Amino acid sequence: MNKFQLFKLLKAARFFPKYAPGVTQFYHKMNEWDGRKTIEFSDDDNRQIKEGVNKLIDDLKRFK
Repeated sequence: MNKFQLFKLLKAARFFPKYAPGVTQFYHKMNEWDGRKTIEFSDDDNRQIKEGVNKLIDDLKRFK
């Protein structure tokens, strides 16, 4: 599952502040446009998203 499929299932506004707080301008990066230029997720952003997904999975396992 890539990050675009993930954020069709999860609200980005709920995910990023809790699980990947270091990622800034996530709405612009998801749309790949900030109004003036193209903008993409950096390698560090991608790493934080992957770590955040793993934290989310661990949290969901605890609630079973």
